[in-house]
Amino acid sequence: MFALHLLDDSTVSIGVAEPGTGRAFDLYLQQVVALNDEDTVAFMDPEGGAYFAPVVLAEAAQALAANPAGPRVIPFARRRALQSDFVSGYDAQARAHALAWRQRGVSEQVILAAGVFSLASVRQGIKDTLRLTTALMPYLIDGKLPSRQKLVAICTTESSGLQESRPDWFLAFEAFVPQIEARLREGLRDDELRRALSVDTPLPRGMSLAKLSFTLALVGNNCGCLDARVLQWAYGSPAKADEVSSYLTAKTQAGTVSKERYARYREAERKILTATPYYDPQDPVGLARAQWMLWEQMGKAGPEQHDHKEFFDATRGRAR
Repeated sequence: MFALHLLDDSTVSIGVAEPGTGRAFDLYLQQVVALNDEDTVAFMDPEGGAYFAPVVLAEAAQALAANPAGPRVIPFARRRALQSDFVSGYDAQARAHALAWRQRGVSEQVILAAGVFSLASVRQGIKDTLRLTTALMPYLIDGKLPSRQKLVAICTTESSGLQESRPDWFLAFEAFVPQIEARLREGLRDDELRRALSVDTPLPRGMSLAKLSFTLALVGNNCGCLDARVLQWAYGSPAKADEVSSYLTAKTQAGTVSKERYARYREAERKILTATPYYDPQDPVGLARAQWMLWEQMGKAGPEQHDHKEFFDATRGRAR
C-alpha cells in the first residue's frame, strides 16, 4: 500500500506503507518515516485500486470519487492518540506478579483464577467483570469452583450477560488447568506455550485464542490479548474490529486453532502492539504490557488506569 504524505508545509512525498503500523518507507528520503493523520493525504492500494483518505480531507475524497477511472473511496479512520507518559495500572501491580510467576513458576490455583477472570471479561465491561470476580473470590482462593448450580446463581446476580453459558465456561477451564500446568512443567512459555495449548490442544469451551493470551499474560507470559478495544484502535471502528476478531479467534470443529489463523493472530499481535509507545523489545513481558496499556487508553471516556486488584487478591492462596 502506498501513502501520500506531507514532509513539510509545501512538500508531498510518497512511501510504501505497512498497514496497521503507522510507518512507511519514504521513497524520496529512502528511510522509514512515521505516519500520522494530520500529515497523511491519502493511501492507495494498487491491487484493489482503492484510495483511503483521512476524514479531515473529505473534499479530496469527493474529488477522487468523481474520477472517471472510478476508484473506490473509503474514509480513513483516525486512531486515538496514545499518551506516551501514561501511568499504567500494569506497572503498579501486574508487572511485579507477572515477573515473579515467570521466574518462580505458577500454581494451578493462580492459573484457575487467571482463566476465570479472563472468561469473566467476555462480552461485559470491566466493572461487571471485577464484580463477578469478587463474588467468586472465596472459591478462587480455595482453588476449587462450586457446583454449576451455584455458579449460575452467582452469574445471574453479578454478571451482565451469558449467565447460562459462563458457568459452563468456568468449569471447562477448571478441567483444562492441569494441561496448562503440565505444559509449564515441560518448560514451555510465551508463544510456544500458547501454541501448544491452542493449535496442538483443543481449547475449552468459551476460551478463544485472545482470552487464552490474556490468561497466560496474567501469569507471566509474553502474550497479547487482541480484544475489542485493541482491535478498534488498530482498525478504526467497532464493526471492523468485530470482523477481524471473528476471523482471528475462530476455532475448528475440534476446538483447536488452525495453524493459519494462529499465524495471522501472531502477526497482528506483533504489528499492533509494537507500534505503540508502550512496547519495549528488551522487556520479557513487553507484548503483555503494551496490550494492557493500550487497552487502558481505549476507555469510552478516555484513558483509564486499571490494576485489576480483584484478580490479584484472588491469587493469594487458600483463605482457610
